[in-house]
Amino acid sequence: MAALLNLSLSAPTQQNNEILDFIAVFCPDEKHHEALQTLSPKTMRWSEPDAADDLWLIDMRACRDFWLYSAKCQELGVFTLIVKQLSELFAGADYYGAAAATPWEALLLVKASREKGFQGMMASSSRLGKNLLRGVSWEGWWESCGEYSCKKKIPDSLLSKAKSAMTLVMDRLGCQRPEQFQTLPSPHLRRRFGNLVAEVWQLSFPQRQGLSTPDAISYFPWASHVVSERPYVKRHLDNELRQWDAIAELLQEDLNRLCVLGSFKKEERILNLEWRIVLCNLQTIPISILFRHPHSLHQDCPSQRTALLQIQYAFEKNFSLRASSLETGLISWQLEITEKAPARLRQGSLFRESSDDLQCLKQLENMIKRPLESFSLTEDWVAEDSYHKKDCPQDSFAPGDYLPLAAGRPLFLYPEAQNFLCDQLTRVGHFQERTMDKWWKSHNRSRDYYRMTQNETMLWVYRDQQGSWYTQGVYG
Repeated sequence: MAALLNLSLSAPTQQNNEILDFIAVFCPDEKHHEALQTLSPKTMRWSEPDAADDLWLIDMRACRDFWLYSAKCQELGVFTLIVKQLSELFAGADYYGAAAATPWEALLLVKASREKGFQGMMASSSRLGKNLLRGVSWEGWWESCGEYSCKKKIPDSLLSKAKSAMTLVMDRLGCQRPEQFQTLPSPHLRRRFGNLVAEVWQLSFPQRQGLSTPDAISYFPWASHVVSERPYVKRHLDNELRQWDAIAELLQEDLNRLCVLGSFKKEERILNLEWRIVLCNLQTIPISILFRHPHSLHQDCPSQRTALLQIQYAFEKNFSLRASSLETGLISWQLEITEKAPARLRQGSLFRESSDDLQCLKQLENMIKRPLESFSLTEDWVAEDSYHKKDCPQDSFAPGDYLPLAAGRPLFLYPEAQNFLCDQLTRVGHFQERTMDKWWKSHNRSRDYYRMTQNETMLWVYRDQQGSWYTQGVYG
């Protein structure tokens, strides 16, 4: 009964995705340090190396789509799936973990969970998680402030001075824990106790302090854990290169050379490459190549088309860099994998490839300049207002939902209707529907929609009251 009660209190109160953002976990066994990267390649060691208990942070956003998709395939909640993976990672041993929307909230929550003896994973959105955050003591809060000051390279004297002054004030006011004064504006604290207290106060109560979640994440002093061995290859050119075609041919060879290195396993996926080029004037320029989803170089052999496209985008993005390289040319470079997702040692590959549409979208998104956008339907009679952009394009991927609509209306719509000119090859189809413009946006004219075929392309066309024809969309 106690186990069931703990599970219900520590699980999220509703199905949401915030647990995919940041996880804080105590990992006393050194053999599990590298294994934490099986959850996400972006990890941070928060505690000092000589600390008794190692506290680690995991940025789950890098593998967000994978965990959403895995949970959907296994018909599990995302929180349940991650708890299951952590339990297997620690081989059934007791552990303390916490998940929250920001790294600082995850840190405070995992410390409060250990202080109260709540083992396992705790979600900040659960009832118990919220109560634990509200009950964080001054002792625990100042301990976290000290760790924060170490990461920010703030002298201990400033921390001691701020702690003495603020403790005296809070004792006089009868404030027993930070949560009681969460509405106290951070600028007031900055004037009395300094920047350190104000910064940590904002991170502790971001909503009350008017700090958005992205800002609370960016202000956090994140320092990624650097793996001791990074796969890399170097190339020294016999003559300087300026044209991309010649550069791409050699880069293709180097990407394939990475795949045969012993430090880069076939099951591993990359998220970040660094192409450090050297120009004729000995200027060194690092170029970071980011992949939106974990990418397999081994499966892309020997063409390496995906990686080459992303390198070309990054190279051409900076016009000054491109101009300088065309002027002086490249004489050498180093290609290094800076972030990779290791394979799960006990369960095979972390990223199970499939041939479904979602996997194809991920592969496509790794190859294009801008990320794909997703849209959902809205109840509106005017075609251009019948959809809106979604924040998470792959959260709820259900192709069947659009099939009934596609039978009557095309899935591809123009942002603005285009003039349609009929020719002798145009075949007029059946009448589809009649709608009306919105009176507050136009002259409230009616539209008569038809299907028309022109040059073997089926178009969605309408005619207004004046007899003018316009193309609204194209059928797939």
